[in-house]
Amino acid sequence: MIYIKKNTSQGSEVLAVCDEDLIGKKFSEKKLKLDVTERFYKGELVNDEKAIVLMKIAKNINIVGKKSIKFKICK
Repeated sequence: MIYIKKNTSQGSEVLAVCDEDLIGKKFSEKKLKLDVTERFYKGELVNDEKAIVLMKIAKNINIVGKKSIKFKICK
Protein backbone atom coordinates (compact mmCIF):
# COMPACT_ATOMS: atom_id res chain seq x y z
CA MET A 1 0.00 0.00 0.00
CA ILE A 2 0.99 3.61 -0.48
CA TYR A 3 0.62 6.72 1.70
CA ILE A 4 -0.86 9.78 0.03
CA LYS A 5 -1.19 13.19 1.63
CA LYS A 6 -2.19 16.56 0.19
CA ASN A 7 0.02 19.35 1.50
CA THR A 8 -0.70 23.04 0.90
CA SER A 9 1.88 25.79 1.12
CA GLN A 10 1.54 29.36 -0.07
CA GLY A 11 -1.60 28.52 -2.04
CA SER A 12 0.04 25.64 -3.91
CA GLU A 13 -0.90 22.01 -3.39
CA VAL A 14 1.61 19.15 -3.42
CA LEU A 15 0.58 15.52 -3.35
CA ALA A 16 3.06 13.56 -1.23
CA VAL A 17 3.25 9.91 -2.28
CA CYS A 18 5.32 7.40 -0.35
CA ASP A 19 5.83 3.65 -0.09
CA GLU A 20 4.35 2.44 3.19
CA ASP A 21 7.64 0.99 4.48
CA LEU A 22 9.64 4.23 4.06
CA ILE A 23 7.85 6.42 6.62
CA GLY A 24 10.32 7.57 9.27
CA LYS A 25 13.45 6.65 7.32
CA LYS A 26 16.33 8.96 6.45
CA PHE A 27 18.49 8.78 3.36
CA SER A 28 21.70 10.60 2.48
CA GLU A 29 24.19 10.66 -0.34
CA LYS A 30 27.09 13.07 -0.22
CA LYS A 31 25.52 16.46 0.59
CA LEU A 32 21.95 15.38 -0.26
CA LYS A 33 19.58 14.30 2.51
CA LEU A 34 15.97 13.12 2.57
CA ASP A 35 13.94 12.69 5.75
CA VAL A 36 10.70 10.83 5.02
CA THR A 37 8.71 12.40 7.85
CA GLU A 38 5.24 11.42 9.00
CA ARG A 39 4.32 15.10 9.03
CA PHE A 40 4.77 15.49 5.26
CA TYR A 41 4.20 11.99 3.84
CA LYS A 42 1.94 10.02 6.18
CA GLY A 43 -1.60 10.68 5.10
CA GLU A 44 -4.16 8.18 3.89
CA LEU A 45 -3.00 4.62 3.27
CA VAL A 46 -4.50 3.75 -0.12
CA ASN A 47 -4.61 0.78 -2.44
CA ASP A 48 -2.80 0.80 -5.77
CA GLU A 49 -5.83 1.76 -7.85
CA LYS A 50 -6.69 4.81 -5.75
CA ALA A 51 -3.06 5.94 -5.73
CA ILE A 52 -2.98 5.85 -9.54
CA VAL A 53 -6.18 7.90 -9.82
CA LEU A 54 -4.97 10.55 -7.37
CA MET A 55 -1.58 10.83 -9.06
CA LYS A 56 -3.19 11.26 -12.49
CA ILE A 57 -5.13 14.35 -11.39
CA ALA A 58 -2.41 15.98 -9.27
CA LYS A 59 -0.49 18.95 -10.67
CA ASN A 60 2.50 18.71 -8.28
CA ILE A 61 3.73 15.42 -6.85
CA ASN A 62 6.55 14.55 -4.45
CA ILE A 63 7.17 10.80 -4.78
CA VAL A 64 9.38 8.57 -2.62
CA GLY A 65 9.86 4.86 -3.09
CA LYS A 66 10.27 2.35 -5.89
CA LYS A 67 6.65 1.18 -5.85
CA SER A 68 5.23 4.71 -5.89
CA ILE A 69 7.54 5.85 -8.67
CA LYS A 70 6.74 2.76 -10.71
CA PHE A 71 3.02 3.55 -10.57
CA LYS A 72 3.57 7.11 -11.76
CA ILE A 73 5.85 6.07 -14.63
CA CYS A 74 3.81 3.07 -15.79
CA LYS A 75 0.28 4.45 -15.45
